[in-house]
Amino acid sequence: MNDLYIHNEDETKVDKKEIQKLADDKFGDLQGIAQQYLFYWRREA
Repeated sequence: MNDLYIHNEDETKVDKKEIQKLADDKFGDLQGIAQQYLFYWRREA
């Protein structure tokens, strides 16, 4: 989520609530499926 949407240089400073709000707004009920795609994308990149 940080790499694609938040762009904070220090990933340890990204707030989990910020990620949750972004996921709610962007993916809605499909958050679980989106998580799988994002995990796969990051692993292969």
